[in-house]
Amino acid sequence: MTEKIEVLDLTDKREKNDSPHAQHNLDVHDPNAYFDFLKGTRKGLNEVSPSFCAAKWTQSTILLYNGETHSCHHPSRHKIQLSDIKDNPKGLHNTEHKMLAREDMLKGIQTKECDYCWKVENQNPEHVSDRIYKSSYSWSMPQIPKIVKSGRGENFDPTYVEVAFDSTCNFKCIYCSPEASSRWEDEIRKNGDMKQTEFNLNNLDWLKSVGKLPIHHKENNPYKDAFWEWWPELYPTLETFRITGGEPLLSKDTWKVFDYIKENPNPDLIFALNTNCNAPDKLVDKMIENVKEIEGKVKYFDVYTSFENIGEQAEYTREGMNYDEFIENCYKILDNTPDTTRIHFMTTINLTSAPSLLGFLEQIKEFRSKYQTKIHEFRVRTHLNYLRWPRPLILSLLSEKDKQEYGDLWLDYIHANKLTEKKHPSETFYLEEVDQMERLVEFMRNDKQPKVVYDDMRMYLIKEGIADPNRLGIAGWSYGGILTNYTIATDKRFKAGVSGAGSSLMMSVYGSDQYISQYEDELGKPWENPKKWEALSYPFYKVKEIKAPVLFMASQADFNVPVIGAEQMYQAFKSEGIPTELIIYPNQNHGIRVPSYIVHRHNAHINWFNKYLK
Repeated sequence: MTEKIEVLDLTDKREKNDSPHAQHNLDVHDPNAYFDFLKGTRKGLNEVSPSFCAAKWTQSTILLYNGETHSCHHPSRHKIQLSDIKDNPKGLHNTEHKMLAREDMLKGIQTKECDYCWKVENQNPEHVSDRIYKSSYSWSMPQIPKIVKSGRGENFDPTYVEVAFDSTCNFKCIYCSPEASSRWEDEIRKNGDMKQTEFNLNNLDWLKSVGKLPIHHKENNPYKDAFWEWWPELYPTLETFRITGGEPLLSKDTWKVFDYIKENPNPDLIFALNTNCNAPDKLVDKMIENVKEIEGKVKYFDVYTSFENIGEQAEYTREGMNYDEFIENCYKILDNTPDTTRIHFMTTINLTSAPSLLGFLEQIKEFRSKYQTKIHEFRVRTHLNYLRWPRPLILSLLSEKDKQEYGDLWLDYIHANKLTEKKHPSETFYLEEVDQMERLVEFMRNDKQPKVVYDDMRMYLIKEGIADPNRLGIAGWSYGGILTNYTIATDKRFKAGVSGAGSSLMMSVYGSDQYISQYEDELGKPWENPKKWEALSYPFYKVKEIKAPVLFMASQADFNVPVIGAEQMYQAFKSEGIPTELIIYPNQNHGIRVPSYIVHRHNAHINWFNKYLK
């Protein structure tokens, strides 16, 4: 089988750099050479197996703070079982889960967890998926004969490793969670969890139950212990070592790695660090000084930082960011470190970034115009990624009109600014970046999965035969309870409802909950803008038009949505003779915690709908 991958022999001739062009001595201006190389890579991979991806062996991301891992950023992370590392710290990478996936790949089976790449390849055979990109890099391609020989690779040493030592972070990004950010964890411990999607990633109890809640600094951490046991053997074989987080500059283990490199040079190593570039100044300065001290002891030092919006939009997406300071620190790092320091801008393109994406691309060009030369053509890089979770933030939720207009706008821009023989790399976009944008736009336009989110859910459920149009009920808690009230008052096709922790008479809750500043910012003060407050109290003032019986629920000690919201609607229903009941759970806050109360709440739903929908 190893003889079938001779197409990959270009690896022996290339410069060891993490850019495909530099790696393979390809002319950055020649698209034919570049894409011919990628086609050759695909051919070589498919000769091993049509579902083969070298990253499953050679690349590893390990979250040491909770013991999870995956081989690239597309598959969901899975738990490293303590049995995986009991007698062998290499089990941090070579988990039983990964080895089973490797077996499937060698058999030609498209593993479900890698569906992102299969979608890219299946929707357009000309598109290059990340399995091809990742397999083409210097830390993957030369390993393929060894991979084929190793099979499932019980003790395979990765050549590209990312580790997250802890989740300490000063940011609270919009699509992050307490699993990866201590600031999110602190927020939820203070104010309670917020179930934003069908997933429970903001629920600390759930995170703990499935082993995702970070292990705190003072607790014993078997995963971190196993890593440092493995580290002296792993380090000499690495081509790339990258520290992620949390915010790595806030972790003492980051500085431990710097100290180790100072004492143990590895001139072939690319040492990389994720940072939000908004850490305290003293830590940014400390990083710069440490980078100077390891000059010549590693091949490159790479800074990875994330942004996809500009100005206030960036600060909204990544709470804790000061955009001006972020840009200033990026310049500061590049100005005060050796030329072997490079910066990678990681973009996670989502609904919030769509309006300002061109501004982001312009900012990339500005960085390149200052720091890229013929000698250092790849000092400023960007990686265009497509956000797939959480679903409420994905680009596919845009209207078809917006998808078309935004897609055309982005493609026109990047094509007008792509690298050609007549243009210098300092102010252009590389061929792989153009390809990434093309496939991102096509993916956005073709991803139909979220349709059920923005279409009429009621009609979708009826069409699919899930719901009986004559027996429709609606229920929700918190915003869901508020929405239930609005829906019952608007849509007569719902025959019954259960409204939990909701409210309708907005004026009456003013001063009784925690949202006074938001109310005043968005609605104005009640006495200054009473008509808007009254308009938002629609369900209460239209109660005579409601026909559906509604069960109201509330928690006695709820300071988020006070119990008065349910009491008022219940009394209004009673006054109008509409069938209703009110259940108040004693000594509970916004989230009900007493197990017997949780069971009671679910049973009350069932009983109510059994009574009025049968």
